[in-house]
Amino acid sequence: MKYILALLPLYLSCAAPKIVEKPNPIIVEITPAAESDRDDSFLEEDTPLEKVVSVVTDSFTQILRQYNMQTLEGTIKCENSNQAFDYHYEPLPFCEADSTEKYIGKITFEYYSSQEINGKKMSTLTTLNDVAPFGSVDRAELFVGGTVRIPFYANYKAGWKAQQLHEALFRQVYQVLERHAQHHPTWKDFDIGAIVKDEKWQTYKLHHDLLQGLLAQEPLPWEKLRIFNPCEL
Repeated sequence: MKYILALLPLYLSCAAPKIVEKPNPIIVEITPAAESDRDDSFLEEDTPLEKVVSVVTDSFTQILRQYNMQTLEGTIKCENSNQAFDYHYEPLPFCEADSTEKYIGKITFEYYSSQEINGKKMSTLTTLNDVAPFGSVDRAELFVGGTVRIPFYANYKAGWKAQQLHEALFRQVYQVLERHAQHHPTWKDFDIGAIVKDEKWQTYKLHHDLLQGLLAQEPLPWEKLRIFNPCEL
């Protein structure tokens, strides 16, 4: 626990990110976009989360059918904050050990970030796991690397900060899908890699708050983890 707390000073400042680790980083200086350049049409936060989740999962299913694939994954980069996250969709039955209940489908978000202060760099990978019914985080994972003394990995109970980031990432994916649907009749030429604006650095700030919260709490012990694996046939 003392080692984890020692990492906190690197993230006590909410300064704009300097470096992204994945992949082939492009360093972008953060400057607020001009009001005339902003497009908020797909970022309406009054759109119910249930609708956002439904559009995302339905669209993912259509994309898989279009390309005859079993799973879908892609990367979304933030144009004005050089952060990035991967999304993974697996419409398979998932089970927990010692349980007969099946959860049809799993969505995973992996958020990449790094921060450098006083010559010390810490890179992080925050993973949010969500099995059907979608919309709520089942488990949060954190990996810390970079120039830290010892790499660190732990699992945490998904609290409201994890849920806030989870919802924000869902809405970013929703934005990409809705924009494509506006201009294309099918998913045939859908680009699984996209660039979006992180309006007012909202997603970055949500991740920053979550990261501080995770580093300040005790990881979950192994026996309390909820682990979902594809069900055995």
